[in-house]
Amino acid sequence: MTSSQEAGSSRGRYDALRAELISAALQTERLVEASEDLLADRERFREEFRSRSFTAQISPGLGSVTVSGDGGLSIELRHAKAAASDVARLGERILAALAEAEQEMLTAAHGRLQ
Repeated sequence: MTSSQEAGSSRGRYDALRAELISAALQTERLVEASEDLLADRERFREEFRSRSFTAQISPGLGSVTVSGDGGLSIELRHAKAAASDVARLGERILAALAEAEQEMLTAAHGRLQ
């Protein structure tokens, strides 16, 4: 092999490696941009989710339980109806409504994240 052939061969390897490096750098840039977009989407979702609330009714028509994405909880009773109902089961009914509202919240969060 002559030195001009060796130089051409070296130049060819150099060009191939340079092209591969440029391709890898461009792919890395695309991945970084995609990651940044995903992080921004996640933060927007968190902000939106904090402002949402999920409500379930306390059976049978005794009021409602509301949980919010920021961790808040409120219980609204229809006092006259609650007093006339089976008071011994009121706590159980409130907890059932709370579980339902929390499940709705979790479903909304997981459905969005998938």
